[in-house]
Amino acid sequence: MRNAAFLAAIVAFLYSGIANAETWGVASLFSYHFERSKDYCEVNPGAGFEHGKDVRLVAGVYQNSLCEVSTYAGLSWTPIKVWKLSAGVAVIAVTGYEADKRKEADKVAVIPLPVVTLEGRKWGLNIAVIPPYDDFRGAIGFQVKFKFP
Repeated sequence: MRNAAFLAAIVAFLYSGIANAETWGVASLFSYHFERSKDYCEVNPGAGFEHGKDVRLVAGVYQNSLCEVSTYAGLSWTPIKVWKLSAGVAVIAVTGYEADKRKEADKVAVIPLPVVTLEGRKWGLNIAVIPPYDDFRGAIGFQVKFKFP
């Protein structure tokens, strides 16, 4: 996780001077899993932030679908714009998943996530698609966010 934190710090430094950069506070809320027969935790409280414009540093902590604490850091890029909607991809390093298979509880997975955002002047919504892998059928995650002045 130290490498991910170091990378996040470098990226934050590089993007901190960008003109028109925005900073958003983010609250993770819930997820919907396509595999309804499994007992996933679908209430996923958490907090984080985004900083940048079209390319943003993203980082935070939340209770994941396995009822474990996850931390994440990465970049999101949303180049497709229609009205107040933006679409693109986030690439994040995240902890807290499948630790038993990797034999290390703090192992970091790097995951690309398709994202759609709806942003007003002060408030917004993030929707991330968690892709299927192995026997996991995928999910959709939801966050609300507010812009710092």
